[in-house]
Amino acid sequence: MNKKIIFLILIFIFSIKFLSATEKIYLFKANIEVEENGDLLIEEIINVKAEGYNIKRGIYRAIPNKYKTKKGLNFKVDIKVEAVLKNGRKENFHTKVENGLYKIYVGNKDEFLNPGDYYYTIKYKTDNQIGFYENFDELYWNVNGNDWDFQIDKVEANITLPNTARIEQNAAYTGFRGESGKDYKVELTEPNKIHFESTRIFSAGENLTIGTGWQKGIIKEPTASDKLMKLLKDNLFLLIGIFGTLLAFLIHLFNWKKVGVDPEEGTIIPLFKPMNGLSPSAMRYILKMKMDDKAFTAAIVSMATKGVLKIEKKSSIYHLIKEQDADLSKLSSSELALYNTIFTRKSLLKISNTNHSEISKAINTFNKKEEDLHQETYFKLNRKHLIAGIVISVVTMLLMFLSIGLDLSLVSFFPGFPILIFIIVMFKNVPSIRKNLGGALIGVAFIGLFVLFPFIGSIGLSTIQIVTMLIVLLILLFINFLFAYLMKAPTLFGRKEMDKIEGFKMYLKTAEELRLDSHNIPNKTPELFEAYLPYAIALDCENQWAKKFENILAEAMEAGTYRQPTWYIGGGNTFSPSTLTRDIGGRLNNAVNNASMAPSQRGSSSGGGWSGGSSGGGFSGGGGGGGGGGGW
Repeated sequence: MNKKIIFLILIFIFSIKFLSATEKIYLFKANIEVEENGDLLIEEIINVKAEGYNIKRGIYRAIPNKYKTKKGLNFKVDIKVEAVLKNGRKENFHTKVENGLYKIYVGNKDEFLNPGDYYYTIKYKTDNQIGFYENFDELYWNVNGNDWDFQIDKVEANITLPNTARIEQNAAYTGFRGESGKDYKVELTEPNKIHFESTRIFSAGENLTIGTGWQKGIIKEPTASDKLMKLLKDNLFLLIGIFGTLLAFLIHLFNWKKVGVDPEEGTIIPLFKPMNGLSPSAMRYILKMKMDDKAFTAAIVSMATKGVLKIEKKSSIYHLIKEQDADLSKLSSSELALYNTIFTRKSLLKISNTNHSEISKAINTFNKKEEDLHQETYFKLNRKHLIAGIVISVVTMLLMFLSIGLDLSLVSFFPGFPILIFIIVMFKNVPSIRKNLGGALIGVAFIGLFVLFPFIGSIGLSTIQIVTMLIVLLILLFINFLFAYLMKAPTLFGRKEMDKIEGFKMYLKTAEELRLDSHNIPNKTPELFEAYLPYAIALDCENQWAKKFENILAEAMEAGTYRQPTWYIGGGNTFSPSTLTRDIGGRLNNAVNNASMAPSQRGSSSGGGWSGGSSGGGFSGGGGGGGGGGGW
């Protein structure tokens, strides 16, 4: 015989043997009983052919126990195994839950099956599978699931409703997930019983999905409160977010009422001279309970009016020029610290972005000195009382991440560590970031999204989960920043001094001085204008102060007794108080603000920066049930 023919015969024989040895499911039959409380009692009979390839010890059945609603929230069902049989006899099994599937492994890990046919019976109970609609209730059920590894010759399903129920509508769908094939037949065996059966062989991945509807009132529908409790139970991150946010707010509120409530303001009485010992910058710091650029500007002008430096404007650039042999005893402690920082090695400092490191250092030194001198005496930040609320906020976010299955290992968050360190360093060393907490907050939020979103998306979170966590994060950040601001409170002494400062401010900004009803109002002179100008700048009333002296200074200039401040150069040929205050109260302050930032941190002045299955609307793979299985 020809060798080629013999070879082809051998291939044919081996092919027939291989095909005859293919593992498959002869029958997948589900008997489903709908109980009056809405639970389902399900008996699945699975007749398989085992050849030792995939089905070695037995089979496993994977049943979904967690679904996603249309809005992307979790919906969980309980599954309880009541019996597992092999060929009618009790069989060993074990279960495992992973990736939203309840897996039932039938067989013994130490015993292997002989090739042959086996009947497996799995009985289990499940809940929350009934759909409640306006005019009917239904069971929409994926009978065998789309994820079996084997061909299935036949799929059957029998549904039994409570005795008082009457089946009013039904539909079924066959094929791969998303298809709406009609390869089935259906028979209503009794008013409350129905039988579905496939009419062709299913390839691996194909299934039968059935829908059966009946009149309302047979199964008790969950109340709105029941549904809400179920929603929160199945979506623990919502409950954690709500409870954690509320708890953080209440803790902060309790601590604020305990230490952060400001003492009541006293009666504001006009004062016509500064209180002894308080510099203009100190007054601003005490009233604002924080340092800012304008306090620095007020200190510069104060030092100039005391004759220790001159302010010169050249082509919109301001220069601070040291006066030789100046009397430094006139300076306050914070002004002296600032003077020594500015003029350590040179006698001139240009207020320019090119000197941002020097100016930033000077501002930091000045701010720290002012804080050391006045903070505890006049007000308290009460930062330690923020710790509990901040801890609750952090724990809330961590628990939310854990409740939706995020891995909080260092490996997962490794990309965020360099950025976190960068943010901490920037916040510590860049005054502009510390001053603009809102901008810093937005920047951190965007950076966090940039780092975390690819990671979050990779584990399949829904949009509503991501949005909810982001909203909770922003609310918690807002609460913590809000109470960090509110928790600052004046001391009793500080409140009294604030009232005095407000009284002095009342005098500085009141144009019609007769309204002050006092005989102690000082005479308006050019010397008084210059002496109190730094205080007016510090207390945000430099324009009102200048307006009060327009006529006085004009008359003095006309009489030749006054020309302009000797400590300011560059005001132009025509001097006026309003021009001076616009220059040093506005433009100089803006120059200081810009000069304290590195070029890469400066922003543009124009903005920018940072229905039911039983009614025919279903498909194969829809509804409850489903999953699949395989051998092990």
